[in-house]
Formats: sequence, C-alpha cells, structure tokens
Amino acid sequence: MLGQGKKFLILLIFTILMKNIYSAGNNFCNTAIKESNDDNSIIEKLGKNMHELKNEANSCVESLLRSGNFKALEFFLNELNKRNIKFRETLSVSINNLQKKLEDLHNKFRFDESDFQMVSPAFQWAQSMHHIYIEVKFAHRHDSPGCLEVKNETVDIYKNLVVFKAYCVLGDVPIKFTLPLELWQEVNSEESSHGFGSVGRYQFTLKKRQGGMYWDRLLKEGVDKPHNMKVWFEMREKFIDQIQQYIDDDEEEEFKRETEEIHRQAKDKKKKKKTKPVVEEKNFDSEL
Repeated sequence: MLGQGKKFLILLIFTILMKNIYSAGNNFCNTAIKESNDDNSIIEKLGKNMHELKNEANSCVESLLRSGNFKALEFFLNELNKRNIKFRETLSVSINNLQKKLEDLHNKFRFDESDFQMVSPAFQWAQSMHHIYIEVKFAHRHDSPGCLEVKNETVDIYKNLVVFKAYCVLGDVPIKFTLPLELWQEVNSEESSHGFGSVGRYQFTLKKRQGGMYWDRLLKEGVDKPHNMKVWFEMREKFIDQIQQYIDDDEEEEFKRETEEIHRQAKDKKKKKKTKPVVEEKNFDSEL
C-alpha cells in the first residue's frame, strides 16, 4: 500500500497536470481568437485542435461569446454537440451576463439628456439629536411604483445644501431624479454618509454641525414643503426618547395627520385588493 506521503505526492502531481491542461486549452482558444483576422481562421484552428479544447469547452465558449465571433462559436458548439460534451449551462449563463451588460449600455446611452423627464423624488426624513436621516424613493410619490435601481447617481453635500441626482428608465420612460434640499441648519459634510438602502431607495445620514440641537424643520425657512415629503416614522420611533421634549403641539398635530393619511391609504389599498370584477355568467345554451 502507498504511504501517506506518496499518496500526497501523486495527488499533487495530478493536480499540477490538470492545471496545465486547463491553462493550455484556455490559452490556445484565446490565442486563436487574438491571432485570427476572421471567424474562418478561428474555425480552422479550432477544428484542428478539438482534442485539446474539449477539456476546456466551457472557457472557450465564454471567450468566443465575449469576442463576438459568433460564426466560430456556432461551429464550436456543433463540434461539442457531436462529441456529447456538456456546454449548455455555461452558454446560458454567459449569454444572460452578456445581455445584461448590453441592456445596461443601451439604457445608459440610448437617450439624450433632453429626453429625460425631470422628476422630484419622494422622500422621508427623521432626526436624532446629532443626525438627520433622509430616505429617497425612486418614484414621484410614496405610494406609487418606482425604479428598482438607478444609474449615474451623484450626491453633493454642502453646509446647508444636499443635492441628489440619478437616472433610470421606468418601462420605456427615461427619468432624471433631481432633489435639491436647502437645509434649515448646517451639517458636517465630512462626517455625513450616504448610499443605497433597500431596493429602490437611497439613504442619507447627515451629521449636524451643532450636535445636541433639535431642528424645528428640515428645510430652510421660506422654502415650501414638497408635497412628496413626509416623516420617516420608523426612524423617528428609534429616537423618540431623545426628541420627545422638543416636539411642540403643531408638529405633533402634523405628525398625527400624516399618520392618519398613511393608514387611510393602506385601507384603500386593501379594499381595492378585495374588490374583484364580477364576471356575468351567461347561459351559452340559450345563445345557440
């Protein structure tokens, strides 16, 4: 019987050999693509070296697909099929990945800047004694469906100003979200953070420059409150013990009104779901 040391040595040699075979096949396929001027040249090289390439069929399929040599790819797939070499899962995954990249490029460049509809996104906010929390939804209303993700987002945070911009395509409609917020007090941009939250949302954590100060409002005095701005209830509840003593009667009344409106909208949605169109039954025999 072989000792443990010899077994390990044999396994190591086998691993190295398989690695070299893998590299040789993959390198040959890539070299054939790089050194050939057209699909016919690639096909000729592939046909003469199928015995080397069959061990690296999957990587060669990916390389041919990425290079755009589709005629050579079709030839190679036919040869693999004749030899009963599996390739379909790799082909499917590679095509899906390529399609996604192409769709992203298409959506990114198929529209001129003037084609995009300017939309002010819905957002909600809350505060602790040291931070302002803002969550932006990629939609014009809180209760409407929006983009699941955006592209080319830009964020600028200044002392009294936060500007969020992003692009998306909803259906076939190109949308540019723009949200400039003139703040009531100053924030520390260096100690503030931002990034994607849950699907379809973007979040800000703004550090108050004057910590321990309660903000009576989010926006600068004189700036009208946007119709799609609301209190971030879940975040507010986390810090209610800190801010409770600073909340005046007017703010509490506004909070209650917003809460009631949210509950009303939720009830309306439930009613709509329960209400189903009634299909009138017909006696088809009588119509015959």
